[in-house]
Amino acid sequence: MTPLQQAYLNKLRATAEANAAFFQLNMPQHKMLLDKASSASVDISEQGDLVVRYANGESRSVTADILEMEGRIEKFSDLSDRPQLLAFHNLRRFVESPSHGRHQVFHYSKLDAEYPNRATRHFAKHYPDNSGLNRYPSFGEKEIPLLIVFGSRLGWHLPRLLAEYKIRHLVVIETDLDAFRLSAFFQDYVQLTRLAQEKGTDLIFIVQSELDKIARSLTGAMLRTGGLPQFFIHGASLFYGVDDTAMVAKIRETIMETMWELFFGMGYFDDELVTIRHTFGNLKQGVPIYRRPNTIPKDAVAFVIGSGPSLDGLIPLLREYGDRAVIFSCGTALAILHKMGIKPDFHVEKERQNIIAEVIQKSISNDMEFLEGVNFIGLSPVYPEVFNMFERYGMIVKAADTMGAVLNAKGVPRELILNGQPTVTNTAIDFAVSAGFKNIYLFGVDLGSKDKEKHHSKHTVYMNLMPEEDHLKKILAHQPANDIIVPGNFGGEVHANKVLSFARPMMSHSISMYPDAKVYNLNDGALIEHAIPLPPEDFSQTWTGGCDKHATVEAVMDTFQPEEWDMDELQGMLMERIDAFISRVEAIVANPQSSLSDVLDKMIEIHWMTLAPSNINDPCALLFRGTSSRLLSMAYNAVTIIKDQDEALAKAEWDFSNLIDCMHEAREEVVKNIQVAFAATEQ
Repeated sequence: MTPLQQAYLNKLRATAEANAAFFQLNMPQHKMLLDKASSASVDISEQGDLVVRYANGESRSVTADILEMEGRIEKFSDLSDRPQLLAFHNLRRFVESPSHGRHQVFHYSKLDAEYPNRATRHFAKHYPDNSGLNRYPSFGEKEIPLLIVFGSRLGWHLPRLLAEYKIRHLVVIETDLDAFRLSAFFQDYVQLTRLAQEKGTDLIFIVQSELDKIARSLTGAMLRTGGLPQFFIHGASLFYGVDDTAMVAKIRETIMETMWELFFGMGYFDDELVTIRHTFGNLKQGVPIYRRPNTIPKDAVAFVIGSGPSLDGLIPLLREYGDRAVIFSCGTALAILHKMGIKPDFHVEKERQNIIAEVIQKSISNDMEFLEGVNFIGLSPVYPEVFNMFERYGMIVKAADTMGAVLNAKGVPRELILNGQPTVTNTAIDFAVSAGFKNIYLFGVDLGSKDKEKHHSKHTVYMNLMPEEDHLKKILAHQPANDIIVPGNFGGEVHANKVLSFARPMMSHSISMYPDAKVYNLNDGALIEHAIPLPPEDFSQTWTGGCDKHATVEAVMDTFQPEEWDMDELQGMLMERIDAFISRVEAIVANPQSSLSDVLDKMIEIHWMTLAPSNINDPCALLFRGTSSRLLSMAYNAVTIIKDQDEALAKAEWDFSNLIDCMHEAREEVVKNIQVAFAATEQ
């Protein structure tokens, strides 16, 4: 080997070693991938020509690779031909009588329908057709809010793209782990990262061969500190550094299919308004709140009952052992237990709509005597009249909730504010492990089904319990499509919908936080990580003899403590926060804007007021984040397709004003509904 060849080889090795040290320091999950050698090899001629030889027998000149990347970069510069991810709002769709449809009866405001409709009316009036509009979002020749690069290749394209464009977010997706290892010899990722920092670009690597994990990693990148608002995924530019078009197509499809997760659980003002009104009502009438965690006897056993299809086959087991366990009925499972003549010790609800009182009453065929001796546990937003249907009750303060944040600021410890989302079985399990149950069995907590048409027990209101003409059946029977495939608890796969697929990792996380608790999954539904799959026929092998039911029930009730609250002080604190929040938004909007880049800066600053870690538990961040995100998203979609810059800036100014008007009206709605809650309690 000549001195030139040896020096060049040492140079490649030194680059790889520096990259490995860099990733070890900053991204250890990627350093682990570099611990394995690449299957490719490099030939170095006496004159320093480099040729990469791949394991499949193919070879490529490094010079040729550089020139090919240059060609792709030149093609990428053509705005009319640049690939983009598209997720349009229909900016011309609006209704003259805004409402939440058949669910409007459960809301106390129409604000979340009215203000988006105002935005669409305004757009349709000024742009009745496509004249004056770009077909796809445009940010100018050199500005790219979000660039997704498929393939690290040898890395030549990455510094070129960074140097050429003003990129706010650069995500590099690599599914070929071997290709990533090879790139570490040619691309100086240390300097690449420094270049990104100098340019103000957030640089993210997603090195993952599993497609579903790629989409989730992208979601996490968008939501993390300093990330772009979720709606910036619309119009994201795509650069293809690989030739595998089929793989790229699959990745794009997976990203589009999971895009809803970016917005899931953000909540909207109209929902939070219900929460505010109901929580003030519950506090005013003195409902005890959850205050004493980890106080349940060590031998206590909990049966958490959901209304999944597996429950039908587990009823005999529930009858046999139910007298030595505390039974928690969750939501519509109450109807099944009533029909089977099994009285639960506790009934759990999480939903805020006032319909819940009627659902409970009709699901037990108006047999109100059945509720005698049943204790009730509800999340703080639950309709006050639901608590009054039971003789004894307790309230769990809800996390990620406007009033949960207010009560936390007034002294309720964060560890006692439970997530309880997105299903009522999540609520019951969150409470059971927090309260101190060490042995928990799941009945009918399927979170998926083998038969997508049989998504619930045959005895629930979701299937056939109520008459066809009953308005409740028409509302409750509408279920989202079970179009997501997840692993089965006993092997194979099951069908789930978006809510259930989100409930599964949330439940897994809750269980993992209490490693000394054993949670047994008896159901032929979805696999729940950290829960122990237990075939019903093996139930007796885990049974420890049960507990003193009466003593355990009393211990559960003792976890809830009555408290007195200064309601005027609580209201004053909330209103002070709301006023301060609106003032901050007004100050941001007042900043001058002379370009689309200025508009994007405002959107990002307003958006991160609601999602930044420092604000994530602020009452107003929770109150406004969904509504603000929706209105900003519509504004973003509009201004990025308007050709004339002055018109785009005028449209942005109008949309920012619409957002502020929305917040001021929201403030008035809060005041009005708190007074309604006080008046209802005094009657």
